[in-house]
Amino acid sequence: MGSALLFPDTTLPIRRLAPDVYAIVGDVGRGSEGRANAGFVVTREGVVAIDAGASPREGEALLRTIRGVTRRPVRWLILTHHHPDHHYGAVAFRRAGARVIAHPDRRTLAAEAGDEASSWTRVVGREAMRGFAIADTPDRPVERADTLRLGGRVIVVRSAGAAHTPGDLMVWLPAARVLFAGDLLVEDGVTMIVDGSTTALLAALDTIAGVDPRVVVPGHGVIPADPKQLLGSTRAYVVRLRTGMRAAVDRGVSMNRALAALPPADSTRPVSLDSRRRRNAVRAYVEAEREMFGLGTTDSTPRAPVAAPVSAATGPGAALISTDSLAAWQSRNEAFRLVDVRPDVFLYLAGHLPDAVFLHRESLRAAESGLPTGLLPPDWYGRLFSRIGVRWDHPVVIYSAGESL
Repeated sequence: MGSALLFPDTTLPIRRLAPDVYAIVGDVGRGSEGRANAGFVVTREGVVAIDAGASPREGEALLRTIRGVTRRPVRWLILTHHHPDHHYGAVAFRRAGARVIAHPDRRTLAAEAGDEASSWTRVVGREAMRGFAIADTPDRPVERADTLRLGGRVIVVRSAGAAHTPGDLMVWLPAARVLFAGDLLVEDGVTMIVDGSTTALLAALDTIAGVDPRVVVPGHGVIPADPKQLLGSTRAYVVRLRTGMRAAVDRGVSMNRALAALPPADSTRPVSLDSRRRRNAVRAYVEAEREMFGLGTTDSTPRAPVAAPVSAATGPGAALISTDSLAAWQSRNEAFRLVDVRPDVFLYLAGHLPDAVFLHRESLRAAESGLPTGLLPPDWYGRLFSRIGVRWDHPVVIYSAGESL
């Protein structure tokens, strides 16, 4: 992580982008692994900060940096999204009196898969996280667009759709023609889409290009001399990725074969360049499957597990039941077949459902070429089960990660 985490009494480097508009410059040359960029705008009535850093300690360093330019209070903190490297410092801003502007959708895969704060503490260290509390719930939520007017400044906050995450926001200063993109853009042109989608990212890139910014601040890395170059390289990467994965799906190529040409992900570096490329390819492949079958783009994150029983007596038909109801059925030893179709993020939990048929993504694809994953319309299961030998002599429960029928 950056120097603010190692030297808690220092300030951070800044770059003046326009009168009273500053970037707090993060690490350069490290892609998404480096300390993130942040920013602030000074107005007559106070300061608007943009992103909060990766920990309370980094948030405090950002505040010291702002106070090195102005003693005016920080009135607002705008969060571009809800990944920990951009919002875990928000508690420091809250304690300094700032209110939060953010998208209300705070879902991410990391948060759904377990204790995100504990995992993040292992990344930045216990000392950096001292005093941590979740502080990204917005006082002023922005689901589509909002305009903040403060001290003669106009700041437009606009949703980017579920491009990088479900809660992406762009921050646009029309008078200065400066745009803070958050992690919609990264210095190397490989935006992470595991919590988003290629479709939404391409639309967000169109939106950014449409306002013709003079300066674009990416979420990580060097601020480009020409915004069009970074926008162009990012778009070219996403288009190549979509085209390649859609061609693989159309030809019936399995995901494993489609990914064979890519370097393996780094097991201890989930957002390294190789990891981003491979994880993005997985996401794009699943998107292509769903689009081919008319199921729309991927939902961005798993939600609370649900179960759908399919009745043998009446033929394929379904209703949602709770996980508690499923546990009650099991405790009564009622006869039913349990098929677990949660995505790969839950693969390590396969054994916690005794006697379940665990069909993770590759099993589903092997059973029926190109079959999308997740909770599907009931009639698909009749055809699928006949191929893999699941009998209809007992009710069948489909256990998924929250997608609805």
